[in-house]
Amino acid sequence: MGAVPEFDYAAALTAIKQADLTDADRLARAFDVVTRRILSLYEQDVELARAMQDSDLLVKNQIKLEMLKTSRQVFEQCYRFMLGGSPWDV
Repeated sequence: MGAVPEFDYAAALTAIKQADLTDADRLARAFDVVTRRILSLYEQDVELARAMQDSDLLVKNQIKLEMLKTSRQVFEQCYRFMLGGSPWDV
């Protein structure tokens, strides 16, 4: 597995901030961009721990990965309840 390329958070978030969206949709898009990037890094950490056969590190990284997935699900449920639709379809 290759390294994940560098990501310019400031540029991505600035573009979202300047987009013609509601504040709620800007927040949803920013949360999506940042958490998807972190998820990809956590997935890479899980694969590395698995390849190293380090079960303690594997469990730790899997917990981080699943907690972030859960956080995204909670955000999506709140967004859907409060505003309707999916925050990821903005």
